[in-house]
Amino acid sequence: MSPNLTVPELLLVTACIQLLVYGGNTVLFGVSMFLLQRRKGERGNVYHTIMTVLLFVFITIEATLNTLQAVAAMRMTTKGQTINGVDASASNTVNLIVLQLVVMTSFAILANRCYHIWNRSLKIIALPTLMVFGETIIFYALVVPAYVHAPRHLVKGTDSPEYTEALDRQKTSDIVAALLSMLADTLLTILIGNIFLTLGISM
Repeated sequence: MSPNLTVPELLLVTACIQLLVYGGNTVLFGVSMFLLQRRKGERGNVYHTIMTVLLFVFITIEATLNTLQAVAAMRMTTKGQTINGVDASASNTVNLIVLQLVVMTSFAILANRCYHIWNRSLKIIALPTLMVFGETIIFYALVVPAYVHAPRHLVKGTDSPEYTEALDRQKTSDIVAALLSMLADTLLTILIGNIFLTLGISM
């Protein structure tokens, strides 16, 4: 049985996994753009192209922040030093907001696709839209302020007990927001899949 990984090793593994995931996203982005170019002139193509580019930009920013945080945490763990100009707490907050933008962009792509597939019916996307609207209110009213106002410890960074305790208080808000977002995306995916399944059976 292999020995347990040390904290620096875990951080290194985390950073490598994040880069691999980003590499996968880069490949998917390239494939998506290729397919969109082949559909040039079709309805909704420009919208999907713009939203796909935006999604890739947000994912790139998030990957950069995650890597920077991992490197900063490794330096803190191994040398007990911080990286000049890197505020772990601020990075966490920005990363959280960018992640929300990724979620919103993904939802916008799914909602637009579902809207057109279901003959431009606003009713069909009403419930998922309300879910995401509620998730956004919870996110900016409860989750973000908790990160912004969490005590900052210049020596221990975001691992300080004070920082962790402050964020623990809004775990319920985190969970509710995540569930609303997941339910909205799942509902849209089911609606889109249902149309394709129905078309497949009828053919």
